[in-house]
Amino acid sequence: MKRNPPSQTLMKHLLRNNEWLAPRSHHGLVETPLDGTSGDLDEMLVTTADFYELRRKQDPGFRAKVESGDLYEVFHYAHSHGSGFQIFNANKHLPGKFENAYARQNPFRKRHNLRKRLEAAESANPEAARELMEKLKAPAKTYVRQREYDIAVDKTNLATLPNHFFSRDATTSSVAYSKEIARILSQYPRAYELIPEPAAPQLIFRFRHV
Repeated sequence: MKRNPPSQTLMKHLLRNNEWLAPRSHHGLVETPLDGTSGDLDEMLVTTADFYELRRKQDPGFRAKVESGDLYEVFHYAHSHGSGFQIFNANKHLPGKFENAYARQNPFRKRHNLRKRLEAAESANPEAARELMEKLKAPAKTYVRQREYDIAVDKTNLATLPNHFFSRDATTSSVAYSKEIARILSQYPRAYELIPEPAAPQLIFRFRHV
């Protein structure tokens, strides 16, 4: 099955001047891309944001999960100890006409087990899983304007972004991040495979004649 990349307009509605989520999703997608795993759009935006924030804070529990090499445990820790989903759901504002497009970007939802999906992705592309783990061990970068980078004495873990990403106007910076995130996700694989769910047990009724 295939899905088209999310549009810039859809991204604008989902991020909606979210000054916490938009930059962290962007930074996470740049530093720890999830193109080797198959997930919902919500999951990719939130997980990469939580990855970035936990790395930025040098969270020891997260570091331990990464060192364990268990991809599911890394995702589970990020989802349970990060703020991403709570902030995303509280700020999301989606006009009705975008509901179908949004649903197509989230084909898995909670119906499909995260552990099974990650195991399938790791089995299909073990090198991508190893690369992700190595990138998760790296310290988070700090993003600055070019002029700040140029005058910095220590440029370790510094990265630059254009000035409009740092605009005091929340809408301007949100649009910048939305466009760039949409561009990044447009390069992700479009094919995905739904994992069959186990059939629900059937109840068999037997009637006794009296």
